[in-house]
Amino acid sequence: MSAIYGKLNLECGVISPENLSSIQNKLNHWNADATGTWTNNIVGLGHLMLYNTPESLNEKLPYYKTESGLAITADARIDNRDELYLLLGLTGAEKNQLPDSSLILLLYEKYAEGCVKHLIGDFAFAIWNNKTRQLFCARDQMGIKPFFYYLHDNCFAFASEIKGLLAIPEVDKTINTQFLYNQMFRTSEQKVDTTLYKHIGRLAPAHTLTLDPENKTPVLQQYWHLDADIEIKFDTQQEYYDALLQHFETAVKCRLRTAYPIAAELSGGMDSSGITGVASRFLKEDGRSLVTISNTIPRHVTDEEQLQKSERTWIDAVVDFNHIEKAVCTVSVPAEHIFSDIDFMLNVNSGLDSWEQHWQTPIREAAKKEGIRTLLSGFPGDEMVTYRGKYYFLDYLDKKQYLKYLFAKRKFPGFHKLDPFIPHRIRYQLHLFKNSLGLYNKHIKTALKIFNIPSQAIKQKGDVNWLDPLVKDQFKSYRHYQKQRFLRYHLPARMESETRNGLYFGFEPRFPMADIRLVQYYLSMPNYIKYEGQLYRTAYRKALSKYLPKEILERDDKRGGMSPYREPITDEAVIKAKEERSKALINEMFKTLEGNPFIKPKALKEKRMNLTIFRWLQKQANGEI
Repeated sequence: MSAIYGKLNLECGVISPENLSSIQNKLNHWNADATGTWTNNIVGLGHLMLYNTPESLNEKLPYYKTESGLAITADARIDNRDELYLLLGLTGAEKNQLPDSSLILLLYEKYAEGCVKHLIGDFAFAIWNNKTRQLFCARDQMGIKPFFYYLHDNCFAFASEIKGLLAIPEVDKTINTQFLYNQMFRTSEQKVDTTLYKHIGRLAPAHTLTLDPENKTPVLQQYWHLDADIEIKFDTQQEYYDALLQHFETAVKCRLRTAYPIAAELSGGMDSSGITGVASRFLKEDGRSLVTISNTIPRHVTDEEQLQKSERTWIDAVVDFNHIEKAVCTVSVPAEHIFSDIDFMLNVNSGLDSWEQHWQTPIREAAKKEGIRTLLSGFPGDEMVTYRGKYYFLDYLDKKQYLKYLFAKRKFPGFHKLDPFIPHRIRYQLHLFKNSLGLYNKHIKTALKIFNIPSQAIKQKGDVNWLDPLVKDQFKSYRHYQKQRFLRYHLPARMESETRNGLYFGFEPRFPMADIRLVQYYLSMPNYIKYEGQLYRTAYRKALSKYLPKEILERDDKRGGMSPYREPITDEAVIKAKEERSKALINEMFKTLEGNPFIKPKALKEKRMNLTIFRWLQKQANGEI
C-alpha cells in the first residue's frame, strides 16, 4: 500500500508544495520508498510510495499528463489488467510495464467518471482535470484502500490517514459526538462514511466523489453493488464446483503480483488453508516460494495442554501438505505497559475508530522482519464464500415453502422466524418503543452506567443499522440476507484498518476472499449448493479438495485459539513491578478524568471503565491528540 493526499482551495487561492509539506511529514511515519508532489494553482496532489508490484518500481506519482491536462495520485493494485488492455486497445510488450495508475488514467480519458465501472482490485485515487477544473476521487468496491476527506470553510483535502488531515493548520477538529457516543455503546454501530471528527468523512466503498471548486458541493455516487437477484444455472453440480474453483484460483493468483517476498496469514482454518494451498502452487510454478505466518504455539513448545488449545495441528498439516519451507510462528512480546496496545491503535486510527486488532500485531511484526510486502489474508471468507449456511431456511421462505421454513432445524441464535413476516417499519417502531421503555441490552446498560449520554444520542444509537437499506431488504430472500451480512459495516472497517496497520509495518494486506468476481459468483450459485443439508462450507470443500489436506477437509470447525503465543512470566518481582506500574497508570488516568463531562462521577468512584475510551479522553484532556 502507498499513501495519497491532496488539497483543493475552494477560494481559488494558490497552493504551493510547501502547503502540502505538513500533510506529507505526518503521513511519512513509515519512511516511504519515494515521495512526490504536484501543484497547479488551486490544487495540489501528493504521494508516498511503497514499492510492491513489478510495475510500481518504475512508477512516479503524482503524474501529470500534459496532452490531456490530467493529474493523478493513486494507491492502486488493478487485478483485471488483461481485460483493460483489450478494452483500451493496448498491444506490445510495453503494456506489461504500465503502472496501475497509468491504466486508470487511460480509462478516465476514455470513459471519464465511468472508468471505475471497469476496475477490479483495491484502489483509492484522485484525478484533477485541468480542462473541466474538477477533482474526481474513487474508492474500491469493498473499501479496502482508505480514503478520508475534509470539507469545511472553503477547504477540501483528502488523505489515506486522518492524521494527514489533522496536520493541516486550518482544519476544524470538532468531535463528532454521535460517533463518540456510538463508540461508547458498541464500536460496530457506525455509519460507513463517518469518523470521530465532525468535518472529516470516509468515502464509502464503491463510491466516487466529484468536486467542482465553483459550486463547492461534492457529488457522491455509488458505482457498484452486489446483485442478489441473479442465479447461475449449470447442468451438473460439478460444474458449480469447477467454476467456484476457477474464480477462487483467479482471486488468489492476481494477488500474487509482487516483486518482493510474499506471505500468507495461516490460521489453520479452511479459508487461510485454501489460500495458502493455491498461492503456494502458483508461486512454485513461477520459481518463487510462499512464507506462512501464524499466531500459534511455537515448535519448541510441546506441552500437550497448550497444544490442545491451539491451531498448530492443522497449521502443521497445511505446511506439510504444501511443502512450505518457511513457516513462522509468532511469539508475543510482553507490552511495555497496560496502555501500550491501546496507544498504538489510537495512533494508527488518529483517535477512536470502529476496529481494533491488538492480536494481529505479532503477525505484522513477523512480516516486517521477513521483508514481506504482501500478506494474504483469509478474511472475509466466512462472511460469504465459506459461509456456514446460517439461517439457510430463508431459502424455503423465498420458495414459499412455508411449512419447511417453520419446521427447519435452527442451529444458531438470531432473529425470530416470525420476523420476516413483519414489515421493517413495524420492527423499527418496536425497536424505538423498547428504547423508550429503557429495555436495553447489556452493552447499552453498561455504557449508561459509565458515560453521560444525552437522550437524543440514546434514541439514535440503533439507527445506523435499522435505517440501512440492506437491513430493510434482508428478508426478501436468502440471497438478500447473505448480501446484507456480507456488506455490513464491520467488513470494510476491518479490511481498511488492516490496510492502514499494514503500512506501519511496510506491507500491503490482500484479501482474495473479497474479490468481487468470486463473491458475486458465490452469491449467484443456487442456495442448495451452498449448504447442502445444513453442512458447513460444502461447496468450498468440494471445489478446493485438491488444495486442502485431509485434516482440513475433515474438520468441522475451529476449536483452538488464534491469539499469539506469549512466554509465561515466572519472575514474581517482574510480575509485581508490572502490576504496580499498571495500577499507577490507571490511578493517574482516573485523576486526569475527574470532572470529565462524558464520564459519570459514580463510574470513577466505583472504578468502572472502558479502557480504550478512557485512555482517549485522557489524551484529549492532556492535549496529546
